[in-house]
Amino acid sequence: MNRITLTVIIVLILGVIGYFWITDWSQPKQFEDSNRPLPLGMEEGSAGKSSQAGSATTGASSDELLPGDISTILDPSKNVPLDTTPESITVLVNRAFLLPEDYIPAGLVKLNIDFDTTVESEKYYLRSEAALQLEKLVRDAKRKKIEITGVSGYRSYARQKAVFDESAQANGKEHADKYCALPGSSEHQTGLAMDVSTPEIGNVLEESFGDTKAGRWVEKNCYKYGFVVRYPKGKSKITGYKYEPWHLRYVGLSKAKYLYENHLTLKEMYNVSMNKENKEWRNDL
Repeated sequence: MNRITLTVIIVLILGVIGYFWITDWSQPKQFEDSNRPLPLGMEEGSAGKSSQAGSATTGASSDELLPGDISTILDPSKNVPLDTTPESITVLVNRAFLLPEDYIPAGLVKLNIDFDTTVESEKYYLRSEAALQLEKLVRDAKRKKIEITGVSGYRSYARQKAVFDESAQANGKEHADKYCALPGSSEHQTGLAMDVSTPEIGNVLEESFGDTKAGRWVEKNCYKYGFVVRYPKGKSKITGYKYEPWHLRYVGLSKAKYLYENHLTLKEMYNVSMNKENKEWRNDL
């Protein structure tokens, strides 16, 4: 083998080594933490699935569109664009605007508050931002000797379907349709809604919660933590749901303050009318 041939071989070998070094070996290795626990009901790779179809805006951008003059909010040409993005904190969810069957919110965390039961389930979870603020709400209420108990937080599509089907089998579909949310229509699936109660009434979900010390405090103060009473008294014709003083929905600090101070619901903010097919007011349960 002559010197030229040897030189060519060496150059080729060095070239191959250099190529792999630049394109592969020099890249940092990524390791997946296979021991990291997933929130209840979630399967590997399913976190944060969402449908963008029909979406008009996200929670962040809609905050910037709040009108300064409240008198313009119900003007169809000036209302805030409808938000139907599942991952948004201001998403509108009801029977007209359903969540996808495979949607599971990203960032679900277990709440560090007292619940009506010690049997842990998915209802102990909310999305991290909402969970942080709800924990603050409960702590601040406790400092005023007001006891607030968690009853039901995140609820998967599968769980909602099971609840609806069980009610339909036991009481008939018409009864279930009136007293249970259809799968995909419940705000609980967003991971942004929490039903709360108080030991004063045995931690039940009843309208009487609104007359308790805890219920009155929640109604007046929850906006300070980014929550609104989603189905307030006197708004059934707008929301399509009965008065639920226990149902808190996280929409973010600025949006909650805006809605509270101007006595608006999400549907009014988006200028969306109740589905005309709804003949009776329902519960989001």
